[in-house]
Amino acid sequence: MRAVNDGGLGDPSAQVSATPVAPTASAQPLAVPGNFRVEDDFGGIAVSWDAVDGATGYQYRFSYRNPQEDGSAYDWPAGTTVDVGGTSDRVHDPGYPGQWLYFQVRAVRAPGAETTYSDWSETVPYWYQ
Repeated sequence: MRAVNDGGLGDPSAQVSATPVAPTASAQPLAVPGNFRVEDDFGGIAVSWDAVDGATGYQYRFSYRNPQEDGSAYDWPAGTTVDVGGTSDRVHDPGYPGQWLYFQVRAVRAPGAETTYSDWSETVPYWYQ
């Protein structure tokens, strides 16, 4: 390559070469956690899911309203998203027994300044007694 300006044509730049490199794991999208389970746990609720390659943590959320009835515009209630480092957790007492709760989970990768999230899982309904 050569630069051109009012002074004329410059010297050619040095020749360079490049080799394509596969994206790093942090550039790969995260899968949605599979096998999401919501189960009774002696007065609380146990949630668990399969690990996702490249995830550094997970988030799950719950609601007393079925988000599928409200469509894509549904806003999950504030304070119902929980950060978890592993693949399980226990909701000690979500309150209001005798009704349905609806849960979702997603994988998180936080290698630094930019956090990446998977899509949310399908909604799992749970009858809280």
